[in-house]
Amino acid sequence: PLLDPALAPLRREALGEEGSRRPVVPLDLDVPEGARLLLLSGPNAGGKTVALKTIGLTALMAQAGIPVLAAEGSVLPAFSRIWCHIGDEQNLLSDLSTFSGAMRATAELLATADEHTLVLYDELGSGTDPEEGAALAAAIIEELAGRRCWTVATAHLTTVAAHLEHLEGAVNGAMGYDEAQGRPTYRLRLGLPGRSRGLAIAEQCGVGAEVLRRARDMVSRGFLTIDTYLERLQREREALEAERAGAAVERQTLREARERLEARREALAGEEARLHARLDEERDRLRRRSRERLDEVLAELRQARESGELPGRKRIASLRHRALALETGGDEAPPPAPALSAGTRVRLRGGSTTATVRSVEGDRVEIVAGATRLWVEAADCVPVAPPPAEPAVETSVGAAPAEAAELKLLGYTREDAREELIRFLDHCYLAGVRHVRVVHGHGSGAIRTVVREVLAEHPAVASFSHPPQARGGTGATEAELELR
Repeated sequence: PLLDPALAPLRREALGEEGSRRPVVPLDLDVPEGARLLLLSGPNAGGKTVALKTIGLTALMAQAGIPVLAAEGSVLPAFSRIWCHIGDEQNLLSDLSTFSGAMRATAELLATADEHTLVLYDELGSGTDPEEGAALAAAIIEELAGRRCWTVATAHLTTVAAHLEHLEGAVNGAMGYDEAQGRPTYRLRLGLPGRSRGLAIAEQCGVGAEVLRRARDMVSRGFLTIDTYLERLQREREALEAERAGAAVERQTLREARERLEARREALAGEEARLHARLDEERDRLRRRSRERLDEVLAELRQARESGELPGRKRIASLRHRALALETGGDEAPPPAPALSAGTRVRLRGGSTTATVRSVEGDRVEIVAGATRLWVEAADCVPVAPPPAEPAVETSVGAAPAEAAELKLLGYTREDAREELIRFLDHCYLAGVRHVRVVHGHGSGAIRTVVREVLAEHPAVASFSHPPQARGGTGATEAELELR
């Protein structure tokens, strides 16, 4: 912890050293599931030994109950003992060389190490012939892995790192190196061994070019093959990591798009449910309204029979119109009939011809347009403003155009045809049209029957018959209106 520049005063107080002001690179270590042995390789001065010391210090702090400088959620095993070999074991008084001291310490380790031991071994297999050192290092690693010791070791021997690729419970790791800037990154990455880069570091330290050239010439072909292989693996790993990062971004984009689509789908489903509910409510409202209208008309007819009154054709047509008229709005009551009196100028709803009220009887009024008189419902009349004062002129309603005197009922249902024909006859009568033509076709004869019924009941119809075959025969009916 005292390496952190923020704690420089404590370092000076405790160790009497100022230390470096450079920021500390954190060490992230996440051992894969099932692995207990990690072999670190990579360039000299790349941070391998510092990684060993960091791991050992962190483990000791945790065992002693000292808060560990790690991210929340970090986990450390419980160790029964910690064994480390870091630095030079040379001892002149005991007649020990560096390699001899390392081997004696290794013998003590193997005498007591078990699955609760944390082993920190620096420069494994160094200090002797490279081939013998590599073989010895591989054998020690196999033994520690077989005992399931928690082990972190460092080595520069590529053959040892390659041996780990087929050893169960062991994993390679490397300290990072920035190829562009030619210096270590001090970042620990698992999965691939690192390259020692001894020749590159010698060149940076000022070793002569001729010496380096001779050294490269004398490096064995097998070493060059392994070094080239590791370099290619490193490039492929970096490419895969970049691809994985891109795939992660794409997955996030797709996840967000899927969430938006799901939200939209839920919104549309909710809107569909609301529309169905509104349609159900409107259907129920229309059913209730139709029942109410029918009950009103039946009650009025029943009252008329009880009182001995027999309603005429006009009254029956008016009652029928009231029974079939349904508003498309809410359940609010229909607009009240306007207050009309004799002399009020009005027009029928949906029409443009202006007429004058001649008399009022209850909810029915008699209107006059020129020489035409007609009884209509007061609710069907719309008062119009009187024209501006002008010299008196005689008002007359001209006959409707020839094409307006013909009504085609092809494709209509029985009830729609009845309504349309009654409306057509009323307007023709009001406009002073004498001759009308109704085209109903042959078909099943149902519409023709409706036409005959309406013409027989309508008070303005004087006579009707089928025209000659040249004008439609039995597929049409022509009627004469009686104008008063």
